[in-house]
Amino acid sequence: AAAQPQPGVVQAPLEQLQAQVEALAQAQAQAAQAAQQAAQQAVAAVLRARDRHLASASDSTRGKLLLQQARPLAWLAVDDAAQQLARSWQTRAKQTEASFPGADGHTVWWWWLHARSAVQGALLPEKGKAGQPSVQDVLHAMIQCQPGANMVLVDTHAVCSITNDQRKPDVCGVCDAELLPHPTAEVSTARQPGQSRFRPSPLNVGLILDAKKQSNNKNQFNTGPNVTQVTGYGENVLGQLDGLRGSVLTGLTDLQHIQLYEAVCEPDGLQYYASEARADVLETLCAVMLTAPARLGVVGDALIQHEVHTLELEAWLGAGSTSRVFWAQARGGARGYVAKLAQEPQLDLQHEWDVLTELQPAVAEGAAIPQAIALCQNARALLMLPKCQQLTPENARQPSLGATQFQWLLPGVVFTLERAHQLGWIHNDIRPANLMLGPSPTARSGLGAASVQLPLQHAAAARHVPASTKGLGPAVLPLLQGAAAGDVPSRTSGPHTGLVWSARDAATQAQQAADATGFAIYLLDWGFASRAGSEFLHYGATVKFASQRLLSLLAAGCEPAQCHVSPADDLESLVKSFIALRYPQIGDRLHHVAMHHSDAWRELRDIWQPWVDTHATVFGAATAGAYGTVAICLQQLLPSL
Repeated sequence: AAAQPQPGVVQAPLEQLQAQVEALAQAQAQAAQAAQQAAQQAVAAVLRARDRHLASASDSTRGKLLLQQARPLAWLAVDDAAQQLARSWQTRAKQTEASFPGADGHTVWWWWLHARSAVQGALLPEKGKAGQPSVQDVLHAMIQCQPGANMVLVDTHAVCSITNDQRKPDVCGVCDAELLPHPTAEVSTARQPGQSRFRPSPLNVGLILDAKKQSNNKNQFNTGPNVTQVTGYGENVLGQLDGLRGSVLTGLTDLQHIQLYEAVCEPDGLQYYASEARADVLETLCAVMLTAPARLGVVGDALIQHEVHTLELEAWLGAGSTSRVFWAQARGGARGYVAKLAQEPQLDLQHEWDVLTELQPAVAEGAAIPQAIALCQNARALLMLPKCQQLTPENARQPSLGATQFQWLLPGVVFTLERAHQLGWIHNDIRPANLMLGPSPTARSGLGAASVQLPLQHAAAARHVPASTKGLGPAVLPLLQGAAAGDVPSRTSGPHTGLVWSARDAATQAQQAADATGFAIYLLDWGFASRAGSEFLHYGATVKFASQRLLSLLAAGCEPAQCHVSPADDLESLVKSFIALRYPQIGDRLHHVAMHHSDAWRELRDIWQPWVDTHATVFGAATAGAYGTVAICLQQLLPSL
């Protein structure tokens, strides 16, 4: 009877019922997804509010909040293997005499037990004074007799800093399982931590540990400022690697207790996990040392094969939009190179290798262009020399490079760009980030020395009239006759005040300046280089230093593919880069330009226009391709940074 049609009821087809069920399920899924997105947005908002609060908080407040909001560090466990490793460490420490000041002939293990049981009156300070043993002394003595594991603990006071601000934690755990001896190795075969093959870097550090003074208060060693300090080391490492590694482990100890903090990069931001303040210090360290390097965030496959040498990536130098740059050292420490690695699997560095190879004749003449050494790893690793540092006002004012001597380097970078143009290449990516300070091309090849002095008449460069508010001072104006009419000479010769630029001695002057100071300004990152007349590459930060001509074309609606580059565009970008280094307020304004906005090109052009008007002579020379005039003008405008 139920199967019979009822009066007033319409029998729906099976297909219609199925569609209704699917629509209902889809609506439910969409509602669940919307709820999940709303929850994620709410969490992200809370995290952003927390980060803003932390950014403005004191070190004490930051550390306390971090401990309050940290999740439990659940993966750390002291198992039988860690206990066995701790016993092996104890045996070694009993057989090793402590050698720090005030050790009084006791073994390392005696001092470890003394530090572990110290009470009021015998508590150890963080650092020793006048022969008084300290927490650091005992910890570093223990490091010298550690057993082998997946990690080597290294006293960082004997090696370079892993942070880009030269701060140093007390101990770093370097992960390199291939080079380590077996945990059961005898004392006589123990390696010496701190050797070159155990140099810590942001890539291979599995633990960052700071030693703090002892106190009767159990929680004195992990105060807010101490937590902020050691976790700051970890955040610095993650920041340098720009997403290359996803976590880092840090910790604090006074040898009576130890606490670990793991920073993990999660979709909503940086999340911290913290252990309890543990009393089993040695066993906890052993548990960390036996942990797989990948679990500690250590980057694997950090090796490059070059000829018969295996190169290890030892130091982070920088990152770009498509690549990362490291200092790579051959095992044994015999050779070192700058290694540029493509970020994505589908990218390679073949083009940059081809460009640098064609530019090598200019390098042989003294042009400050990286020397291409080898293309490795299926064209995804490019080895270069020399090792440079970012050109900044701070670097330009270092004691070994006086303000007057900095002027001498400016013609060299102009000469470098001119030689590249003569060989048919446009750099296309000249900006402050690609200007580097490095050893002079002749000094790096052993052909010159920093002790070479310029002739005395070059001292006149120090007496140049500073640039006026309308460009150049009167001392240099006689050199630029005809500039107002647009007839800017490509070379400047004749009487001058210590500034020489002629077809005959341009390279000589650049080489003399580099030899006298030991430095040169390098043009790096030739990956976007192209031939004259090629399409303008308008990527990222590059366009912010593009010539006014290119910016005007783009602002007028011209498609980038229709904007063709010329040597003059390169030269103007060089001028803009140096002016931006001299006047940081320009960089601040450029940084806030929203490149996705339709008026971005016009905004960039308008930011630069007052500077172009103020320094009309040097910009006019760049537009005319007058390399010599640009060199002289830069020396006038930039007596120093």
